[in-house]
Amino acid sequence: MASHPSYEQSKQVAEASRETEWSKPSFGKELFLGNFRLDLIHPQPQPDAAAVEKGEAFLDSLRVFLTDRVDRQQIERDARIPDGVLQGLKELGALGMKIPEEYGGWG
Repeated sequence: MASHPSYEQSKQVAEASRETEWSKPSFGKELFLGNFRLDLIHPQPQPDAAAVEKGEAFLDSLRVFLTDRVDRQQIERDARIPDGVLQGLKELGALGMKIPEEYGGWG
């Protein structure tokens, strides 16, 4: 895939990343259905150390961006997110959380 994919290519990747079959039970879904499945969330699984490091680095970048460049009151007042904020989130990779890494997302 090109380093600057077209809208259609991007859309195909996004659509392909959707979950089509729910093979694992969901705590939230079970709770909604009235089933308290504590076994689905406890004990919490230990994440991979590299994934934790990558996630914490992303969160640090996101925190700095939100603190330095986002005017929450303006967003509340105008009832819209400015284009600059969306562009900044895009540059951070926040809009590609489920996109596979080989296509420039976070996986």
